[in-house]
Order: sequence, then C-alpha cells, then structure tokens
Amino acid sequence: MLEILAVVWLSFVSLLPQTPETGEPMSDGSPAATAVTIQGEVASTDGPIAGAKVFLFREQMVGQSETGVDGKFKIELDSDAAVNVFVFAAGRVSHVQTLAPKQQAAPKAPSLEFTLAKEKKAFGGRIIDYQGMGVADAKLRISTLVHNGETIAFASNLEIEHLETVTDKNGAFQFAGIQSAMVASINVTGDDIASATLNAGSFTREIVLVAGPCRSVKCQVVDRVSGKPIPNVRGGASQVVLGFQAVQPFQSPAVYSDANGEFELKGLPAFQPVNVVAEPTGDKPYLRSMKQVPIENGFDVTQVRLELEPAVWSVCKVREFGSDGPAVAEVFYFPTPGNEKNQTFVESFLVGGQRLAGKITDSDGVAKIAALPGPGAIAIAAAGFPANESVNKLTEEQRAMLFQVAQRDDFTAIEWIDPKTLDDKIEFDFLVSKGRSIDIAVSEKQVSPNDHLVVHRAKSKTSRAEHVTGAKFSAQQFQPGETRVVLIQAPQKKMGAAVEIKAEADSPLSVELRPTGSLTGQIVDSDGRLQQGLVVEIAVAGSDVEDNFYDVMRIITDANGRYNAQSLIADLEYRISAVRLTQNRQMMDGAPQVDSRWVVAESLQINENELVDLGAVEFGASERPKPERRRDIETVASESSMPTLISGKIVNTDDEPVVGATISFNTWPERTGDMFKDGKLKPIVLAESRSDADGYFQLPLDSKLEKKVSPAGGRAGSSAIVVVADKRGTVQVATSGIENARNLNVQMNRDKVVRGKITSSQDEQEFRVEIGQKMDVYDGAAIQKIIEGLRAGKSLQAVTGNFEPIAKLDPLRGGLPLGVDVVGSEPFLFRGIPINAIFELHVFHDSALQKTITVVSRPHAAIEIKLLEDSTAVGEFHGSRINLKLEPDLEKAADGASSKESSR
Repeated sequence: MLEILAVVWLSFVSLLPQTPETGEPMSDGSPAATAVTIQGEVASTDGPIAGAKVFLFREQMVGQSETGVDGKFKIELDSDAAVNVFVFAAGRVSHVQTLAPKQQAAPKAPSLEFTLAKEKKAFGGRIIDYQGMGVADAKLRISTLVHNGETIAFASNLEIEHLETVTDKNGAFQFAGIQSAMVASINVTGDDIASATLNAGSFTREIVLVAGPCRSVKCQVVDRVSGKPIPNVRGGASQVVLGFQAVQPFQSPAVYSDANGEFELKGLPAFQPVNVVAEPTGDKPYLRSMKQVPIENGFDVTQVRLELEPAVWSVCKVREFGSDGPAVAEVFYFPTPGNEKNQTFVESFLVGGQRLAGKITDSDGVAKIAALPGPGAIAIAAAGFPANESVNKLTEEQRAMLFQVAQRDDFTAIEWIDPKTLDDKIEFDFLVSKGRSIDIAVSEKQVSPNDHLVVHRAKSKTSRAEHVTGAKFSAQQFQPGETRVVLIQAPQKKMGAAVEIKAEADSPLSVELRPTGSLTGQIVDSDGRLQQGLVVEIAVAGSDVEDNFYDVMRIITDANGRYNAQSLIADLEYRISAVRLTQNRQMMDGAPQVDSRWVVAESLQINENELVDLGAVEFGASERPKPERRRDIETVASESSMPTLISGKIVNTDDEPVVGATISFNTWPERTGDMFKDGKLKPIVLAESRSDADGYFQLPLDSKLEKKVSPAGGRAGSSAIVVVADKRGTVQVATSGIENARNLNVQMNRDKVVRGKITSSQDEQEFRVEIGQKMDVYDGAAIQKIIEGLRAGKSLQAVTGNFEPIAKLDPLRGGLPLGVDVVGSEPFLFRGIPINAIFELHVFHDSALQKTITVVSRPHAAIEIKLLEDSTAVGEFHGSRINLKLEPDLEKAADGASSKESSR
C-alpha cells in the first residue's frame, strides 16, 4: 500500500512598493524592503487537508495561518528576507525549512513542494529522578530542529504549542508530529528539577533523562563604569567544564533583565557550580560578562552582581569573491596582550571553561560585534580562503593567544584594531572565496566502507582534523596555482599518506596508503614527579606552511605522565612540544615562559612500522632525548605480555559515538570466595582515558605494569578494560581476550535502574541486597527467547545454554555497586544495569536466611524475576521495582547476627 503523503505547495509573489497617491509601482530604485505573499496548499493523496497549521518566523513570529477546507493558505510578509516555515498537520510528520523569497524571484511565482509523511510512531521518552521515579509535570520544549543538515532554531518567545509537551504522572511524554531524526535539541524544565538540554544523539531510541535537584540564582547587571543597572540583557547559565569534561551538560532557558537590571535563573543544579552569563542585546555596545557561581547555599537562592564593560561597535562585512554577494561567517573579537583589559577578558573564559562565542553574519553578510578601546583583533571564520595572507603571517605567540581564548585555530582572516575612545567607529570588509574542490579516492582494497579516515587540511590550508567514513572525501578551497599537502590517516589500519595536490590536479585523484609509525614517551618534572594533564602537540614540517610546521595532533598526558600517538605518517619531519595549560596564561605578557611551552624533539623522523620511544624526559630540560627505535608490532594482552597502547572507539547500539566515556585498565586482588568480603575489594586503576567528541580514545600503557597485572597467585583474566558512561552503565573486556589492541571498538547499550524494597513483619529488621558476581548480556532476540523459556518453566541454565552472551560483566570489576544495606521497607537502588542483562540479586538477613533472585533487565517491558529457592516469600514486581516480602526465622536471628558481624 502506498503511504499517504501530505504535500505543501508554497508560492512567492513579489509585490513592488507602490506610491501612496496613485498606487503605481515606484521606479526610483528605492531600497525599501519588498513585500512578499507566501501562499500554498496542504494536501494528501486523498485530497486537501483542512486545519493544517503554518508558522513563519525569524527571531520572532512574522506570520501564521491555518488551511481552509480547500487545504489552501496565504500569508503576507512585509520583507523578502529569509524566513523559516514550520508546517504541522495532525497525524502527519511536521516539516521545517528555511526559505529565501528574495532568491526565489522569477517571472512566474515558483512552487515549492514539501511532503509530510503519515506519522507511524510518536517520539517520546521519560523523565525520572535519582530514585528512578517518574517526574510529573516537567516541561519539554524543542529548541532546534534539523532539515537537510541545517539546524533551525526556535526563539524562546515563539509560541508554537506543537513544539511543547508535559510529562504525565509517570514521567512519560510524547511529541506529536515530530520524528527523532528531526530534533537537534530539547530544553527540559520543572519546578523541582534542574533544567537540562537534551542534544541530538540521544534521540535514536526512547529518551530517558535522570533529572537532578535544583536551586535559583538572582543576578543584577550594571555598567562597570557608572554602576547604573542595564535593562534588557539576556541572562543564562551553562555547565562548568572541569578540564575537558563537563560535570553535567545543561543549558538554562534565557531570561531578560528588568528596568533594575535584575533577572532570576531557576532550575540550576543544586550541587554543581554553574556559569552565569549576561549577554547585551541593546543598541549600546557592552562586552558579555560571565561569572562562576560556586556551590554555597545548597537549595537557597544565590545573589550575583554582573558588571558589563562598555565597548565600541565594530561592523564587519563579509563578501564572496567573484559574485560580491554576502558570505556566511563567524566574527570574533579579542583584545591583545597590550590592552589593559586583556587579562580580565581572558580569565572570564578560562575560569568558566567556556569556548568564545562569535557573531554570525546576517543575510547581508554583516555582523556587528562589541570591541574594547585599545589594541585588539577582529577575526572571521568562513567557508573559504581569504584574499589576503593575514592568517599565515601570525606569529607563534599570536596564534597561541588566539587559540587560548577561542579554542580554535581555523580563522580565515585577521584584522588588527586600536580604537582610542568609545566614540570611535570601526568598519571592515572581508573577502572570501570557496575555490576549487578535488575529490580524493583512497584504494578500496585498503579502506572498507566502514573504516574511518582522519584527514588534515582537506577543507583549507589551515583546517584541522576531520573524520570521514569510507574511502572517499573532497579536498576543497584550492586557490589558482596553489599546492597543498593533505595528510590522511587510517588509524584502524595503521596506514596513512601525505599527498601533494595541485589546484589543477585531475578529479578524482587516486591515493595509495602506506604503513605508519607510532610515538610514545613520558614527561616528569625536575623532582621526577609524573606530569599529568600536559598537552603534547605533534606538528609536521611542510614547505607549503608559512611557519614551516602544521599541528596534526594534541594528546593529554595520563596519570603516569605518558603520551602515545599512533598512525603518524612515515618519512615526515615532526616537532614534538609540551604545553603546561595551567601556566599558559603567561604568554599573554609577551614571550612564552620556559615552563609554559617546551619543544621535546625537533626534526624527528618516524619510519614505517616503527615505534619511536622518547623515554622519560624532564619538562624544560635543555638536553634533547635520544629516541629508542623498535619495530611497532601489535601485542595482545595476556598473562605474560601487554600492549603499549590500547585504542579504539566507544559507540552506542546505533554506531553513534559515546562522548566522555571513561576507559580504564584495571586489575584486582585475588578473591576470597566470600561475596561480602570480595565486595570490599577495590580495583587498581593502572591507566585511564576518556572518549573524545567522535568516540575515539587512546590508552597508553607502561610495559612495567605487567607485574601488577599478574600478582602472586594470580590467574589469566585478572585484568580488564572497563568502560563506564553516563546512562549506559559499564562494559568490561578481559585483556586476555583483546585480539587487536589498536582497534578495540566497544558498543554500549542504555542502562537500567533497578529499585525496590524488602518488607517483613518487623520493618526495623536489616537486610543486605547484593548483585551476583557475574552478569551476562545478550542481544534483544536472544533475551526474548530466554524469557519465553523461563516462563515455560525451564531452568535458567537450560535456556541460556543455546545463546552466547554478547558481553560478560563482573560487578566486582566493572564499577557497578555490589551491594547495599537497608532496613526493612527502606528503598534500595542499583544504577548502571545494562539492558538485556541477566544477573542475580542475593538477599541476606542476620537469621542466615538467603534468597537468590534472577533478574532480566529489558528495554521497555517489566523486569522478569524468578525465585530460585523454595520459600514462603511473596514477590510483587512492577516495572523495574522489586517488592519482596520475607519472614525470617527470628529465633536464629541472634546467632546469625553475631556470625555476620565476626565475618565482617
């Protein structure tokens, strides 16, 4: 059967401005805005659809309509500027798109066709608290949708009811007419929960958000010089970033200051530091202000004063070479070290751990940004190369200064400014060109469609690492006569290539990869202490680079001061530098200090299939290390050998990257056989890393750790790679089972919350609930058949014998909570339980009563439970809740209690 489709036809009719006297079109070339009529029809294969809603908006709603019985609508606008359209029809999949009437001008009014597919399943999920209970009346609002890769934002003041929903008494919610693939972000608020932002990547399956407790912050915004309050300032709050990892991603809804310059931010996390931001929105220029609000008053309101620095407007126009039309660019402002406000400006971002935000050019290619009096810089980042060489002429200190604040180094052009007073006027014209694009095809014999490539300088001469999947990508923005070296790495294959490409080269261009090499080393201080958290920069020399070096990789040293870089292209010259981020601020005062940036090795060459070990070196030492070279051979971890590096990718069940997962190399002491005592054993963490924005990780290991992995009396499998991710529980891989240490790809499902309580005739009795010593995880099809077998009365051993687990998890190793002591009728809770996992819960009592329960966690249905011992116990099982009523033998309680106490 053909799927029923709804089709929207939109027409644009340009109306020339008319003279008020005669009504005739004006012919004097007046630049007045051109009015536009947008008309169309919403229909399906069965005929017109009446009652469909059509919303037109920019920053604010500019028009809306509802289709009549004939399915037609008509909206008149007073401007031909680009407009966003959102179409909603009950039972259909909504449509959102940006339209540009000015660009659609034609002798005949064009027709644009949109199709609205019939909605098959509503998009939704649940909001729960830390006890796993549903949060009722939480408000969810879609803030951005995606269409053809373009993100379309809805301002907070747009009233479109179809973008909003509220949770029911169980915390469940649904969005009608919205599909998960359309959604880029959702804002979540509630009276008693911390505000949160759900981002794309969480929406491929049902959303489950664990909401935390909240607090409020009251702010007053004033002019720093006059002290007068500033109205209409946009206020907001965001997460504090610790190192490279956010404590908890969230973004509060924006609010605006009143006539007294005051605004209040509600729904902020109660037990986390937050950054409060004031963003000027008026005609008078001010710099934004940000202040970190620490954890001081728990749930109480915190008072904050924000001072805005008066500034001067800088107007920047970005045009495209050739057409002279407007170009899209992001415009940034930076004070330079010679500006007396430089240190305050820099610290406002460094302390907050934020990335500097820029202004996006409007439809005319213009952006207006506030700048301080005194020396500074205006920079743009655009999809193209500049007409001048301003970026290539930056000194090393200037690059470091810009990167420190902006956390990016892909600027297209830089202009230096020095306004003397607040009355100065600054204007710039930037010219950019997209240039020629050349397709690159890597040999399909070397790279499969599922392999990933890391390419450098593909988008432009200055572009950084870009991840692509498969054997094909494009090198772009070639200027006439340009020669550029594009670097290609295939980490999974340990191969790569440096390809010299001329602007006149044939397209597509075929490329053969060659084996790569690796680099490792360790950094200590003058006292021999391991230097964790240093940034190791790896740059490659190139004749087509202005300063002769190009950064290709940045690595953070681990807890052992070690770094390890793989897939380094052979036969190139590398420069290895170490940067101490905590002191990098000294570069603002002029030349870099010796202990802020230090070149470890220069003109270092790495051969194919070679591991270069720089050994343990002292940060800042004048003597260069002597590299030790050996063949780079894959090593599989076992009782007698360990890899020097474990690397790979952490993904979810849809092969999307899992960001910020903790990957650790753990080993454990020998067990005693007593579950209670073994539950107190703690793993020894030998190395630790985190997955990046693309899910990739590198875990450098020291060969000297072998002795710790296999302690006296130890056995194979006493060590494992343990991966822990928020809302995805834990996955562990025995090191003895790793086949390829350089390509360890780990898939993580969502986790489950298991909660419950144990009751008896005497509620004051104490119980202990413990997770068994193993947990088997199966795929969805296998778990369904296992459940059917259990319901038919078969034993667990019989039904699981026909299926191989996709993962095995030991709670004593993987970081899951082993057990909890509870008093009768008090709730207990276990987090991080994998979906589709089978495990045991053991219930102990002082009377020596023990009950063993088999638990099967499933994605959406109720947890299946089976008592393994005959007893008079009564169990009630609802969803993920376990309510177990036990009647212990009270006469044995005293003896059991003393026995248990002595064992502890």
